[in-house]
Amino acid sequence: MLNLVAHAHGLICATCVTPCAWQSDPAKHADPQLSCPLGHWHGWGANPAPVSLPQSKHGVGTVLTALLKKLKCKPIAGCQCRQRARQMNAAGVEWCEQNIDIIVEWLREEYTRSEAAGLLPKIPLTSKSIPFIVPVAKKVIQRAIAITRARAKTH
Repeated sequence: MLNLVAHAHGLICATCVTPCAWQSDPAKHADPQLSCPLGHWHGWGANPAPVSLPQSKHGVGTVLTALLKKLKCKPIAGCQCRQRARQMNAAGVEWCEQNIDIIVEWLREEYTRSEAAGLLPKIPLTSKSIPFIVPVAKKVIQRAIAITRARAKTH
C-alpha cells in the first residue's frame, strides 16, 4: 500500500520520501503517471485520495516517537508526526541514516508548530521553553536508528 505525500515536484510515495534523481528530468513532468526507479507509482497534478501506510510497530519512526515521548514531546493536533513516523518505518533504517537532515527539519517544523501553540515542555524552575538544538535532535535520531538496528539483530 502506498502513501502519497506532497512534494514540490508533485506527489511522491512514502517509500521514496525524498525527490529521486528521475524527478529532475523536465520531460518526465508532462507524463501524468510515472514510476520511480523503485517501481512506485507517482501521480502528478491533482492530489488523489490519501492512501494510508500499513501500521508498523517497528522502525526508526516508532522508536523516535517513543524517545521523544520520554523527553515530554508529544504530537499535537494537526501535526504530521504519526505520518512521518510511518514514512520513516516504511523507508527503513538506511534511508533514515542517509536523510537525517530531512528528519531534523521535520522535527524543527513540529517544534515551531508546538511553540506557536504554546505546547512546548518548559525548563524546570523557569517559564522558558526547551529550545530546539540541531545537534541534540541529530543525536536523538541517531539513537533511534541504533535502537532499531539492535532490535533487528535480535529478531
